[in-house]
Amino acid sequence: MQIKRKSIQMFCTTDMVPQDHLLRIADKAINWNLIYGCVVDTHIPDHGRTSMDQVMLIKLPSIQYLYDIKSMWKNVKKSEANIAYRWFFVLK
Repeated sequence: MQIKRKSIQMFCTTDMVPQDHLLRIADKAINWNLIYGCVVDTHIPDHGRTSMDQVMLIKLPSIQYLYDIKSMWKNVKKSEANIAYRWFFVLK
């Protein structure tokens, strides 16, 4: 007998990440909006392809460092499935 795993569930990622989680602590400790001010002169919105969010470009290697992930590819793959990472990145 084969189990069917197709289902749709709605949940809030904020509720899924514990209050004492390392990424919540990091998120509260760092003012990520400062990054936008640092890169405002280097970002040209109507030139070329849309870039990744600048804060995301800093958060991704931050997770890699915090969790001692050796490759960016592995980090991205983990980010696809880890709810805490998705909450930290503010991914929909």
